[in-house]
Amino acid sequence: MGRQAFPRIVLNFNAKGCNNRGSKKRKGDGRRIAATKLTSMTIAVLGLNHKSSRLEFREAIQRKLEDIENVYTPLFQAADCEELVILSTCNRIEIYFATPHFEKTVQEIEKYLVSGHADSVQEFRNSYYLFQDEDAIRHCFTVAPGLDSMIMGEPEILGQMKKAFQKAREKGTLRGSLMRLFEKAFQAAKEVRSDTDIGKGAIGTASVSMALAQKVCGSLQEKSILVLGAGSFGEKLITHLVGNRCRNITVSSRWKERGQELADRYAIRTISFSNWTEHLAGTDLFISATTQPAIILSASALSGIMSKRKEKPLCLIDLAVPRTIDPEVSKIEGAHLYNIEDLKGIGYQNLKFRENAMAQAYAIIHARTKTFLMGLQIPDVAALVPKLNQMVKECVYDELWPALEPHLLSADERRTAEEAICQLERSLAHKILMRMKMLSSDEEKPVAGTLFANLFQDELSQFSMPDVLKQYPGDFFEAVRKRFHEKLPSLMTVS
Repeated sequence: MGRQAFPRIVLNFNAKGCNNRGSKKRKGDGRRIAATKLTSMTIAVLGLNHKSSRLEFREAIQRKLEDIENVYTPLFQAADCEELVILSTCNRIEIYFATPHFEKTVQEIEKYLVSGHADSVQEFRNSYYLFQDEDAIRHCFTVAPGLDSMIMGEPEILGQMKKAFQKAREKGTLRGSLMRLFEKAFQAAKEVRSDTDIGKGAIGTASVSMALAQKVCGSLQEKSILVLGAGSFGEKLITHLVGNRCRNITVSSRWKERGQELADRYAIRTISFSNWTEHLAGTDLFISATTQPAIILSASALSGIMSKRKEKPLCLIDLAVPRTIDPEVSKIEGAHLYNIEDLKGIGYQNLKFRENAMAQAYAIIHARTKTFLMGLQIPDVAALVPKLNQMVKECVYDELWPALEPHLLSADERRTAEEAICQLERSLAHKILMRMKMLSSDEEKPVAGTLFANLFQDELSQFSMPDVLKQYPGDFFEAVRKRFHEKLPSLMTVS
């Protein structure tokens, strides 16, 4: 697209070091802004989820993102950001981005998502959340292991994030800060799930959907069950149903081969997608897990089917977002309709059971967030070497030589002084590089602004100086120190 290569993060140094107090609430519209900037490049996430917005509103926004293949380029160009990742699931829509001009990017993303829904602009502003820098990093680390999910600890979100990550890479909108953020989020999720009990037991959306079905239908073992959709989620549903000894399961898929594959694997029946509605007359439980982006069962169609059931109730669970079963179906006598929002109650029952695990998980997230932030403050040491050598030359040679030259009366004195200055340059460059490597690997990293605070006092005072340099006035150290601090910001900014 002709965009410039992604620039490395520019650090903001001052006498007291870098400071980031996270984000604070912006009054009036639910958005959040950073109290103190870490860098000139903002990492942020704008989103809607089951806690912040109505299902009906999320559906309207989700329809804008249905054709994900054709969404990335126009949204990326409209947002005018450096990186972009779109995470769209049944319970959340999140746009992760990295940008040097935060306010403009937020405005353009908002404009893109609400275009065509002028009457919904205010609801969008009241519903979305916006995190940046430290808060955005912590949020990403919290989402990946399922800590922010409707069903605490559910495993599906990690797979969905990995798919979003891969799609962004394919589209060329992921290459720097966000790539590292997502990679570290995946590692954090693995650590949370392996080191705590947050994922203990069956707690995925499929298992909770089955718990809801059992709650409203009673035992499912003898019930006639129709599952619409044979994707990964549909297969998980079937796995749970078969595992709970349900004997009368039928699957229907738009892809005939896939439906037959599941039927053979789990010893269940499959029917054609073209006439699945005819099967509803003898069904007790219907679960829609299809990705079809439209209503596939209208109230008028079901009314005709219900008349053939002789007052026998039908339980319908619509797990798709956008929904695929007309909400008006709930008004039909004998039809009991549930959707993704109805899983909340059952999902929240897991919270008490997982309180201890949650505390342990959040401790891991806190540590991972801190480590990632520190990593942003330390540039790539290897990339700094050429620039470091140049800076040392400018600070030492260019500062010392003009002052020394008038006092160097012989060729031997000049040669000795040049050798001493070269030795000083090499020694300083090596000491600075070692100090930076130590800083970048230290778990308890000091703030970046203090990196060179005592370098000259600690190191130069121990340097064995040739006599010719000892003759130089004593304020030489102060002059070089001042020059280094003038050059420091340019060293730590790698383009």
